[in-house]
Amino acid sequence: GHELPVGRSPCSTPVSAAVASERSAAVPMARPSAVRRHRHEEALAAAVAVAAYINGAYGDWLDDDPLAIVDNPDVQGTRSLRELWSNDFWGTPMADPTSHLSFRPLTILSFRVQRVLVGMHGPSFHMVNVLLHALATISFSRCCQPLVRRRSQRAAAALLFAVHAVHVESVTNTVGRAELLSAVAFFASLLCYQPLLQRSSAAAGGASAALRLALRVGGTVCLAGAGMLCKEVSITALLVCA
Repeated sequence: GHELPVGRSPCSTPVSAAVASERSAAVPMARPSAVRRHRHEEALAAAVAVAAYINGAYGDWLDDDPLAIVDNPDVQGTRSLRELWSNDFWGTPMADPTSHLSFRPLTILSFRVQRVLVGMHGPSFHMVNVLLHALATISFSRCCQPLVRRRSQRAAAALLFAVHAVHVESVTNTVGRAELLSAVAFFASLLCYQPLLQRSSAAAGGASAALRLALRVGGTVCLAGAGMLCKEVSITALLVCA
């Protein structure tokens, strides 16, 4: 037989290289199917979330809705956008001694934008809340993926989140949008931070790794900050990540 050149092993022959290439390419092939399974789980949980709360879409303005939305000058557009950023959730100036001091300008801005687009159409306000709850359910499901190994347990957790009665007030009362937007930002903050918990990410060095770390940490802080402008409780995202 022919001798191989010095320093060249049999695995470096064209045939062996082709086989090795096929084997290495076969490993990631399972990944798309896993992604599809995750997407199916998320779609099911979101559909259940919508089905559980859509019966409230034609409800009236409830509880604090008239004060925070219907009669709020910041929502109705009788004040400037600049004033919106200096008032509390109920439209009272933050400097006023009677202010509730609940600073949630992004939530109020969402109400104001929706009023401009569709007017004070109650069902559309309720439907936005239902869709935000579905989005929060999907975000929760994604947060569970690296934490819960069993697929059945992840699916059960997402479905329980979708239908749990603790969400009734947040979804059905239009003012509950503050909690829903805050929840979406909370989960987005965790999802931005999660890749940093992997060993490969933690062990990687170099300038590119430092840049990725800075972007991930910065994104986490910004998303938590945006959530705080919807409702203050989103600051807990930073505590969870820490």
